[in-house]
Parts: sequence; structure tokens; C-alpha cells
Amino acid sequence: MARDRAEVLWRPSPDLVAESNLERFRAQVRARTGRRFADHRQLHEWSVDRRDEFWGQLAEFAGVDFSVPPDRIKGPDRMPGTEWFRGARLNLAQNLLSRRDEKTAIIYRDESGQQRNVSYRQLELDVAAAAAAMRRRGIVAGDRVAGYLTNCPETVVAALATISIGAVWTACSPDFGSDGAVARLGQVRPRLVFASDRYFYGGREFDCRGAAAALAGIESVEGVVRVPYQPDPSATAGPATGRAFLPRGPGRRRSTRSCRSTTPATSSIRRGPPVLPRGSCTVPAARCCSTARSTFCTATCGHRTWSSTGPPAAG
Repeated sequence: MARDRAEVLWRPSPDLVAESNLERFRAQVRARTGRRFADHRQLHEWSVDRRDEFWGQLAEFAGVDFSVPPDRIKGPDRMPGTEWFRGARLNLAQNLLSRRDEKTAIIYRDESGQQRNVSYRQLELDVAAAAAAMRRRGIVAGDRVAGYLTNCPETVVAALATISIGAVWTACSPDFGSDGAVARLGQVRPRLVFASDRYFYGGREFDCRGAAAALAGIESVEGVVRVPYQPDPSATAGPATGRAFLPRGPGRRRSTRSCRSTTPATSSIRRGPPVLPRGSCTVPAARCCSTARSTFCTATCGHRTWSSTGPPAAG
């Protein structure tokens, strides 16, 4: 048995090795630091012995986009209290949406076999549209946004839109029920809640509207966005994923307190890339445009052009 366990079942070809991410990373480390690793064991030992150097190189290799770079990769070894990337600032959503092509970002399939695919480009557009609509509702950095949602593309859009603003995202699945959802999500005092209207499990349909009404009763909640279950792929034809489910709303506080008064998710959201009038963003143009580097800037500031070095030209 020992001999069987030691048997090598497969080895990658030299071409596969040369094209692998690990080999590209090793080449970058060699170019940046002069370090050479004879094998994977030496590379692993370096990652353990020189953690600051390893993680700094890995962040660069992975293309982590810091709006403010770290002044130190790693602090002293102590637990608890070890510091990583001290002084750095970044937006997780901006980093996750750095790819903007037609490659598939999300493959969604429900238990009936219905499938929806969302490209990276479409995902970025949907997130930008959702973030703009949330800003019009008055959501700002530091606010809490909650999801009572199934595992679907709209959940990814809502989460990334929340993070892109700088708000805090929290969520639980609809199988928590009304009492469990209120107990879980109410602790963080969310201003806005996204709630699935129903879900299917084991061939049965479960209605979530009662739970949505209960969540609307949380004292801090100013609005509940109903996210419809869409089992028919034709219901999401075209660039509707994400944009169709988030209603337009005024940029002021609301006092929604019941499920009946929530805005239908598919009622009035505008099609097409959301471009707000100039001057509608509360973030100074220079600061926003120096960090956005994506359609977040277009969605939140109305700037039709952007630059990583400064605000867009006037007009």
C-alpha cells in the first residue's frame, strides 16, 4: 500500500508548467528580487521564512489595486495583533471587477436546471447601475445594507454594489425564516434590505414575502427591495441582470415599514448605463476620479471620462 500511495499518477508537461501562474510568479520574483528556486519546496520555504517579501510580491503579481499603497507589508509576529499591509486602502469591488470583457463571470443554475450566465462586462455594468441607484436612495459609506437572498446573480450584484460605495454588506439565506432573519440582520441596523420574494427547494416553492414584511419592520430599515425569483431564462434576456431588480429612488431617507409599500423590483429602473448629471456626486471630483478607474466613476459622478491622475476635463 505504501508503494501505491507514493506512485505519481500524473505530471504536467513542460509546456503546461511554463504557462502556469506559479511559473509566471516564480519568474516575477526572480526578476524583482534575484531569488531563484530550484523546486517548489524552496519556493514554499521562502513563503514561510520571508512572509513580508512573499506577500508583497504576490499582491503585485495578483494585480491588487491599492488606492493607497501600504507603508509596510507585515508587522511584528504576535497573535493577536499582527499587522498586514499597514496603511493600505483599497476597494474590494473595484478589484473584483477589474476584468471587463465578455468572459463568463457567473454561471447560475437552479435545481430545475435553468441557467443564466453573466459576463464580467455585464457584471460591472450591473454593479455600477445598482450602486448609482443605492446612492440616489442616500446610501453612503459606513451604512449597513442587508440581504435576505438566495444564491443568485442579483445577490452578487447587490453585495458588490454595496462594497463599491464603502457600505457594509451582511446577508443570510431565506431558509432562516422571519424570526431568524430579523434576529440575525437586525443586529447590524441596516438602512436598506434586499429580499428574495421566493425560492425553490426539493421541488417545493417557499414564499418569502412575509419575512420581507418582518424585515421592513426593523427600526433602522428605510426600504426593502424585492428581488424576484426568475426561473425562466427569457426573463433575463439582454442587459437586465442586476439593473432590473433595483428600483430608482430619491436620495433621501425613506420610512418604508411594510412589505406592501416596498417598490416592485422590476417597475422603474432605467435601462442603459446610468449617467447622472454632473455635480450630483458629493465626492470631490479629483478624489473620486483618482480612485474609481471604472464605471463606478461614471455611475456615481456623472463623469463621462475619467483619469487615474486627475478629474475629467470640464464640460
